[in-house]
Amino acid sequence: MQYQLIILAIKDKKAEYFIKKHLVENLGFNSDDATKLLSKLPTVVLTAENSDQLTDVAALLTDLGAEVKINMPGSKLCSTHPDQSVITSCSKCTNLICVKCQQENDGLCGSCIQKTQKRKQWRYYRQIFAFGILLVVLLVAARIHYRDNKKFDWDRTYNVALIEVVYGNKETTRTLSTSGKEILQQSLEKWFESEAKRVYNSNIKPFRFEILGPTFDEKTPPVLPTENDSFWTRYKQTSAFISFFNDKLTQTSGDPNRFDIKLYLYIYPPDKGLDYEKQHSVGTTRGRFGVVFLPVGKQSPGRTSCLIAHEILHTVGASDKYDDTHLTIFPDGYFSPSPRYPQQFAEIMALATPVDAGKEKDADNLDTSRIGSKTAVEIGWKNPND
Repeated sequence: MQYQLIILAIKDKKAEYFIKKHLVENLGFNSDDATKLLSKLPTVVLTAENSDQLTDVAALLTDLGAEVKINMPGSKLCSTHPDQSVITSCSKCTNLICVKCQQENDGLCGSCIQKTQKRKQWRYYRQIFAFGILLVVLLVAARIHYRDNKKFDWDRTYNVALIEVVYGNKETTRTLSTSGKEILQQSLEKWFESEAKRVYNSNIKPFRFEILGPTFDEKTPPVLPTENDSFWTRYKQTSAFISFFNDKLTQTSGDPNRFDIKLYLYIYPPDKGLDYEKQHSVGTTRGRFGVVFLPVGKQSPGRTSCLIAHEILHTVGASDKYDDTHLTIFPDGYFSPSPRYPQQFAEIMALATPVDAGKEKDADNLDTSRIGSKTAVEIGWKNPND
């Protein structure tokens, strides 16, 4: 059983300096231990079997500016407040605590207080970290949203890559002929230029088309998700679908960044029609990306041109003008709302010419297709108030 010499408090910084010096020079402490010992008061400085051994030290420390106490042997003292006798145990563990612990620490011992403080600190750091991640995600999402939804300025000609991707191998699968590619390219450029002059009252050439490929692949592209799939499933399948096609552009162009819009012409043989008959062509402002599914030899060149123009307009902000049953929406999908029937032209984003109630003819020629008023507003060729 030993007596304990406890420093309860120190008068000021000057006193602390001389007390520390005394501990180092006369009581055998090294400088770091003395600093650590005095950093948290009250603290036990010395122990001895005889109180007389501590009395002189206590008197000297008092003279130097310390408030001290000598505890009697056998006293059950609080580990947090060594000058206090224990009266009960910690509300979280079995450690004994004093009345000060009850008043100041909500009935917790020093060890539990430290653990609680560390948990709060780590919770705070986690919250800050999570907030930082959320902020970055929001900033990136805002940037992507702004970039994807920003309308073209139409102050220059935009470069469009039409990438021919063929299901099968080079030896057995038909592709677009050289003359067919030239006709397709010229008809698209001419039609968009003509529509820009008619709608936008401008002599700009909106698009310059470059047909790349073909590239061959005996693997089919990943299936696009449905609206009923989970967010994670939609994200994974859509990413896989886009990556499948973007890899083909890398194989053919060498520099994908030189194109403002990338539209893939996925050519498959007629015997694969069942695999794709429910797969509609797609186009999105996200990355200015689109895919047109083409059964080789089964679809007219005029219909192919209409589908390509339709998806190109999707990539610059135009929306579909037909309903879930693929009937043209009135009036947005009608080139001329009056008279309602029969229509002379197909609105390109409806891909059909209404000829009577519930009766329509598929758009199969760019010469009989037009960009309607609503579509012109969506792509920035017309003021909404006009």
